[in-house]
Amino acid sequence: MIIRPSTVYGPFNDKTKRLVHLWILNALNGEELKIFGDENKTLDFTYIGDFIDGFLLVMNESGKEYNISSGRSVKVGYVADLIIRLANNGSKRFYPREIAQPQEINLDISELKRSGFEPKISVEEGIKKTFDWYKERFESKVKMEEFYKEKLKDILED
Repeated sequence: MIIRPSTVYGPFNDKTKRLVHLWILNALNGEELKIFGDENKTLDFTYIGDFIDGFLLVMNESGKEYNISSGRSVKVGYVADLIIRLANNGSKRFYPREIAQPQEINLDISELKRSGFEPKISVEEGIKKTFDWYKERFESKVKMEEFYKEKLKDILED
């Protein structure tokens, strides 16, 4: 079996530095959300819960190929705008496209749908859930850093 996921994101600690996760952290820090391509660049964003549902549905199949995604192409600039709006911070900027990065992604999930798959989470809902998860952890980290800076300052002054 071959599984091809597309732009998986969601509330999880992403050590691979995927696009949505980087953008959320950048927005929370008031930094730029970089888009390599123009305003027409699209990706097929897949919420982690939908990916897991799709994978569990077909994990015992053999000899087949499955694309796991929302099956819907979304402009990356739109997703960047969603994140900036949620953070009330950050900015987006377009850069020349990179040759290795495709500019239009829309996976055909008809084979997966024949197995009963239907994506449940819209990109708007998924981005909001992911943003809220990261914001909570980001604010906790900032509070912790402030606490330790204050403690260190007290220790050094004594």
